Amino acid sequence: MISNKKYITRIFLMLALSALFLSACTTKRSREEALKKEAIILIDEKKYEEASDKIEEAIKLRNSGKIDRSKLDLLKYRAELQFLMGEYEKAEASYALLCDIDSETMWYNYMRIISIVRGSKDIDKARALYDKIKDTATNEAAFEDAKYEFITLMMEQNESIEEVLSYYEVNMNDESRSDARVYNNIANIYFHYKEYDKALYYYDRGIAYVDGLSEPLEDYNNIKKNIIYNKACLYEFMHDYSKALETFNTYRDAYGSDENIEHEIEFLKSRIR
Repeated sequence: MISNKKYITRIFLMLALSALFLSACTTKRSREEALKKEAIILIDEKKYEEASDKIEEAIKLRNSGKIDRSKLDLLKYRAELQFLMGEYEKAEASYALLCDIDSETMWYNYMRIISIVRGSKDIDKARALYDKIKDTATNEAAFEDAKYEFITLMMEQNESIEEVLSYYEVNMNDESRSDARVYNNIANIYFHYKEYDKALYYYDRGIAYVDGLSEPLEDYNNIKKNIIYNKACLYEFMHDYSKALETFNTYRDAYGSDENIEHEIEFLKSRIR
């Protein structure tokens, strides 16, 4: 039989060890949060490599145990930083891990597609992933961005216009599935394949979509800006220098100028004389 004195001693020892363990956990968690905050500041300063070092150090503190919300945040920051640093194959692996951990967050799949396109350029892998998620994806901008990155890879690898446009068939037949971003992307496809009249038609639809909004979000205003620039470039490719100049002037009046815009305007003026 254990004496009361020995029993009490054992209880105190267990409590002391428990307190020590909790103290160690608290210290680790505090250090983890501090590293994450430092990394966020460095990301804002575009010091991505330094931020990555902080996140990796924080992850090492959590190498064991279940993946809770805090560790998931660290893994998301790691994937984001790998992407920002152009380490696309590493980013793709990180987003694949995040997809396994949190299968309901579709955004990881979108970023995985973009990472494949910019990294390995494995079109079969990108296509398989896109086909897997296309029916569960929504009309959100991130999905359209991933889709167009994949489409761009198809065009780079000289797939036919029919095959490329098949991915936009639903958008072209159902206006409720289209917006300015979609119209711009369809126009860019026609531009790439030198079907200029159709490209102009969809650029104009994109502009009309934004103009028809009562209060366009900043994102849509930026898309309209891109469309006007693309339309000006298209007129230039068509050798319609007067309309190209007119459109670049419209762009400059609406959004200001830069060295590239001024160069284009001076070039076009020289072609019209």
